[in-house]
Amino acid sequence: MKAAILSSFSKRFRGLLPGSPARDSSFAVFVPCRDIHTFGMDAPIDVAFADHMGRVLVSRRAVGPRERVRCVSAKVAIERLASTEPWFEVGDNVFADIERKI
Repeated sequence: MKAAILSSFSKRFRGLLPGSPARDSSFAVFVPCRDIHTFGMDAPIDVAFADHMGRVLVSRRAVGPRERVRCVSAKVAIERLASTEPWFEVGDNVFADIERKI
């Protein structure tokens, strides 16, 4: 399992866009982040927003291109290319549940 930690503006801006280095990772962690969009994406993504304690506040699967998802209380977003594999659910803790969910 390989994670891409995206903490600079330029890395967060590129995110999982085609050709970005993060695309080769199992998932990407956006810090800080409370608002994502999929403009420019060529595939759907799964996204989860978590608070400062790692508690998942919003979880969406298969978010298609040209969409926007936000969670004003979030501190972090986790994304991956959409998959049928298990994913975070509201109330999960991203720190405790990451091995089971990704």
